[in-house]
Amino acid sequence: MSVRMQVLSVWLICAGLSPAATYYVDYNTGRDAHSGLSADTPFQHAPGDPQAKDTAGSVKLGPGDTVLFKGGTIYRGSIRIPQSGAPGKRIVYKGDGWGTGRAIIDGSDLLTGWKRCETAADANGNTNYQNLFYAYVPASSLPFLMNLHEADPANGNDEFLWMSQTPNPADRTFFNRRDGLHPVKNEFITPESIVSPDVLTWQDPLSLAGASALVWVNPNWTVRKEIREYIPAENKIVFTEPLEKNAIYTDKRDQAFAIYNSPLAIDVPGEYAVTPPDASGQRKVLLWPRNPDGLEQRISRSVRTTGIDAGACSHIEISGFEIRKFGGDGLREGCAILAYGGQDTERTDTVLRNNLIYHNLHGSKGYGGIFAHKLHDSLIESNTVVRNSGHAGIFISACEDSVVRGNTIEYTGNTALRLYTCKRVQVLGNRISHIYATHANGITLYLGCFDVLVANNTVTEATTPLTHQNSGNLYFINNLLDGMNENKNANEWPLSKSGDRTSGKIVYLNNTLVNADSDAALSLGRDNDNEYIVANNILDGMSFVQKCTPKLFLHSHNL
Repeated sequence: MSVRMQVLSVWLICAGLSPAATYYVDYNTGRDAHSGLSADTPFQHAPGDPQAKDTAGSVKLGPGDTVLFKGGTIYRGSIRIPQSGAPGKRIVYKGDGWGTGRAIIDGSDLLTGWKRCETAADANGNTNYQNLFYAYVPASSLPFLMNLHEADPANGNDEFLWMSQTPNPADRTFFNRRDGLHPVKNEFITPESIVSPDVLTWQDPLSLAGASALVWVNPNWTVRKEIREYIPAENKIVFTEPLEKNAIYTDKRDQAFAIYNSPLAIDVPGEYAVTPPDASGQRKVLLWPRNPDGLEQRISRSVRTTGIDAGACSHIEISGFEIRKFGGDGLREGCAILAYGGQDTERTDTVLRNNLIYHNLHGSKGYGGIFAHKLHDSLIESNTVVRNSGHAGIFISACEDSVVRGNTIEYTGNTALRLYTCKRVQVLGNRISHIYATHANGITLYLGCFDVLVANNTVTEATTPLTHQNSGNLYFINNLLDGMNENKNANEWPLSKSGDRTSGKIVYLNNTLVNADSDAALSLGRDNDNEYIVANNILDGMSFVQKCTPKLFLHSHNL
């Protein structure tokens, strides 16, 4: 470097104008001891990955720096962004600026050691044993978080495998839907057990060892309960832990259940079950693969809990990635992108853009393919979030002055787009469809949301396209909400006795609410402190709670 350039560099650094760096990451050919500063000398691991060593592990990112991942490459790791950028100089993690297509951030590793079952005993009594294979995992590997996938040998695409279940659900993403479970008479279910002479017909008391029951309970949830004992003479299963208080409907309606994770329930290709630990401290994984050839290189399981975590950092951009196959059961585990620095940590200027998020899993009620908390002046834009089992699609809480726009959310295991306690947020032009999971909605605004604009969104084929509760100054403008002749299109739920609450205007203007169920498409009138304005909408019927006496109710020029 010339003396002139050295002097210029020193001057720029002293003036706070040091040039931003671009670091290259190639998981296949990179080395952490490289400089990372060119496509010819890439890191293997990105800064912020706990596996990063040498230069990759010690580099300090500065405002304006970019970490560029090679497109088309599978990166098996988990990243927590280590430093903040600065106003006008975000630190950017980018997956589509080098190579072909997007970089793939993958939460899985290959599961190897597969052997074909030779007898029914190898398959734990399953008579389809000729089609089944088995491998072993450590006892610490929880069955419901395996998230097994099988790569298609024709094109390499990963496809869901699913935990065995009887009855087989119509769509495995929505394995917990009530209409896909066995009905059980109210008198045959207690907090401790279920009796079913039609379903529980196995003769061996050990038939359901290690299995669980999926139980549809009040208030419209499906919970998973481990089976402690099976009593063939009584056609009865007994739970390890009882159902929660009030889980049994008091109006005597039928409830529903399924047997889950039983080797005996594996009856179609794509199903698997995981046994309790054996004497050697291992669990057996039994699988009926779609294609039995080359399983050593084609079966993977989730082993990491989070894709990319912005942590407590501000002035960050995450864009252009595929993020898949992360799993977990903790409160914020299984998320592809997490922006959470602590319950009270506020951050600003975070951009999450143009990511493809799919096949991530949560063991029960996941926070989302994308979860963001206490972001200010931020943007979540043009992401595709699809088939994330047990998860919400995009969930933002306590965010302010931010925009969620142009995202596509489909086939989520929970509510597609969820806002809690958000202020001055805009929800614009999102497309949401195929949201069929139990207790899942299209768009939800709860717990004191205030000054929120929801405009130009399309929600179709959702259990309930739109719900709001305990919130005010909500403006719903020019949205299309299709109830598919099965559901209400938009519901204001009764006031909750717990959590944040605010009131104000509730405005529905120029919306199209069609194909409602037998009730009205729009149901309002839960808060006497609200002002309701409903004008220039196309409505498939409307209802208003008669006992509600709000400050204002204006209903004008609707069809």
